[in-house]
Amino acid sequence: MARASFGIISGAGPMAGVCLLGQTIKLFQRHGCWRDADFPTVHMINYPFSDMLENGFDQSILEAQLRSCIINLRQDCEYIVIACNTLHLFLSKEKIPQLVNLIKLAKKQLPKNAKPLVLASRTTAKEKLYDKLLGIKCEYWQPEQSQAIINDILQGKKADLSWIVGLAKTRTVILGCTEYSLAMENYPLIPNLIDPLKLAAQKFFEIFNKA
Repeated sequence: MARASFGIISGAGPMAGVCLLGQTIKLFQRHGCWRDADFPTVHMINYPFSDMLENGFDQSILEAQLRSCIINLRQDCEYIVIACNTLHLFLSKEKIPQLVNLIKLAKKQLPKNAKPLVLASRTTAKEKLYDKLLGIKCEYWQPEQSQAIINDILQGKKADLSWIVGLAKTRTVILGCTEYSLAMENYPLIPNLIDPLKLAAQKFFEIFNKA
């Protein structure tokens, strides 16, 4: 019987997609997988998207570029993850049955009545993406400073994110940019910290093993 196949679309930074693939493989390995046939088929697109992190981005161009990636993956993939929070702003209103939505995965982890602190790109914060998709009021941590940190990570610079551990001691924190997920990949489990990329890897594992 054919097993589920997955597609990954990388966003503003290609390493976020690589990170999701790596986390998925490691999760399978922790559950005893090591032969080729133990792992799912995964297709990844690293597309050179038009700029989405600065003011004045072109909505129509980004929508068309994202749509093109989804159409390409639809042919071979039963499930698709966009490994970029900001790119979710440019999804068309068309329903995409294959889409595993990062932000909606995060919603399932939120404590009742929580007002999460979202660490996100300037664009995600300005457009209040998490408010729209979660249907709740969120707080966005210092968007300009957050964007500067994200830019450093995109450039391959090492970022000290130990301060996030302190934030998560007192409230629910969401890594609302997959560059944060990438930079914190090897951090130990932190209570109150929600990492949508890790949730996507877990979702892939659950889907594959139900097939």
